[in-house]
Amino acid sequence: MIEKRPEWVDPFAFRPTFDPDANMFQRHWNEAPSVEDVSLSGGYLLLGINYGLWKAAEAVTRLPGWQHQIQPAVARPPPLDDAQAERAARLREAAVE
Repeated sequence: MIEKRPEWVDPFAFRPTFDPDANMFQRHWNEAPSVEDVSLSGGYLLLGINYGLWKAAEAVTRLPGWQHQIQPAVARPPPLDDAQAERAARLREAAVE
């Protein structure tokens, strides 16, 4: 059986990040997977293993000293202080003459 071709989606189109018609229950509701969804994703055993791995990874991130993989950018100090920059400028001018 040939499936219907997926509709073309503009990657640059505006997509709101929230649904204005959704209420509190719809936003926080997480429907349990159906038996068909579970069987297509590997079964209850694989579902349990993945859940256990997810909870273990969640616990590891709470350990002291844990740093997330994405770190905020930190500006480095300028390579030369004022005296060194002035000396470099004088040497560059002396080399040009």
